[in-house]
Amino acid sequence: MAQTNQLPTKQSTKAGSWLLSMMKSQGGSDSNYADVLYGVVTSVNPIAVQVGNNMPLTDDFVETGRFGVERTVELNGAEVTIKESLSVGDKVSLVRGHGGNRFYIMDRK
Repeated sequence: MAQTNQLPTKQSTKAGSWLLSMMKSQGGSDSNYADVLYGVVTSVNPIAVQVGNNMPLTDDFVETGRFGVERTVELNGAEVTIKESLSVGDKVSLVRGHGGNRFYIMDRK
């Protein structure tokens, strides 16, 4: 039976089951489909984040986004410079992109 990429009818299966079967047919593990990861900052200069037990991410793979960048905002009529930085031990959430070759730090806890 040939597999199609069309959403099945309501009578055959639910959309979630169909999506899961499509993902499984592509192979790989569950982590291949996760786009959000959580880690801990292990170094700030250069940046390094530990994700899980065996996945250290170095500055070659991590984009720090707003962290470490100065920006000026207006607050009550005055300009204020804000610089958010990361510290060793910070818990961060990352988004995986570019086929798993780049990770963007979205936020910290």
